[in-house]
Amino acid sequence: MSIACKDTFLLNPDLNPTFDAESKALFKTVKNQDENVKAELAVAQNLALRVAELIAYTYKCQYQSIVGMTAKEIRAVILDKYTSVTLEALLAFCNEYGIPIGHFAEFPTKVKKFFGMVTQSKGHPVIMVSLCDLSPSRLSFIIAHELGHIALGHLEDGLIISEQNLGMLDQLDDDESAANEFAAELILGQPDRVYYFPHYMTAEALSESAMEKSRRDRVIEKNSNAPQQINRYLSKSLDWDSLSNDYREYLALALGLDIAEIIEESRNCLPVS
Repeated sequence: MSIACKDTFLLNPDLNPTFDAESKALFKTVKNQDENVKAELAVAQNLALRVAELIAYTYKCQYQSIVGMTAKEIRAVILDKYTSVTLEALLAFCNEYGIPIGHFAEFPTKVKKFFGMVTQSKGHPVIMVSLCDLSPSRLSFIIAHELGHIALGHLEDGLIISEQNLGMLDQLDDDESAANEFAAELILGQPDRVYYFPHYMTAEALSESAMEKSRRDRVIEKNSNAPQQINRYLSKSLDWDSLSNDYREYLALALGLDIAEIIEESRNCLPVS
């Protein structure tokens, strides 16, 4: 997929970017989605695709296919190194298998946004998260959902795009429902795990009970700036020197990274003569 657009859209959100797609992409959403909604989503989808292409172009890790791996198998690989399936653990697993993950939410004003998407570029599946949420747990589920699309072989027909609400089960097609179950099993250990709490519990008792269940099921996640965590992790695996100055600044801006820090880190990595 090659998409041409004006780079200045990130500097001026009032611009109306246009795209020239050289190949067709399949945007999958919820069932019976309104055509107007699809059109509104197209801008965000294509902008995210452009960023995904740049990430794939400069990504240094080699892809190892996870197609056919079950959620249980991926969970076992992660738990061999981590105590639970956290955001950091998911980022490390994907990096080890050559699956870059970026967070991108710099869209023009009033553009309809999506939660997450996965596409294929330069021989890599690339996961893009666009939900603006600081919670590592919420973004972890989106990443696990997109991993499900990859592992279940849903990328064969092109692009997979998850709409705004992954919990609208009555509107999800079979692939989306399967990816949701995959994500739940990957993170919680079971695809249909549900937690019940008595309505009469005090706030203190509810908090204590939730912590006990999270420790039991190994799903504890500390609060942090999840989008920043994702992109800083990604930055370490990008060959920034392979990009021109313009594209390097463009990608850093799209990912909310400090270009000065990137340049300094690149200098520090240069071999000493």
